[in-house]
Amino acid sequence: MYDNQMHVIALRWFGVPLANFTAVQNHTLISLLLWGLVGIAIGLALALRSSSASRAGWSSAAARCARQRSNCRW
Repeated sequence: MYDNQMHVIALRWFGVPLANFTAVQNHTLISLLLWGLVGIAIGLALALRSSSASRAGWSSAAARCARQRSNCRW
């Protein structure tokens, strides 16, 4: 875009002002990064919870076998 003295005053990207495109692009990138970190944190929390539960005691099948005091085959 030019002013009346033919100085460039704005750039366009496929008809959209480049400043708007850059803002949308930056917002999208930041959103993807933040949601990715949230997903990693949730996955890590679930993995730690799962591993600590399995280390805390027997598995559910072993616990059920021990409660019933029957001959369990492994």
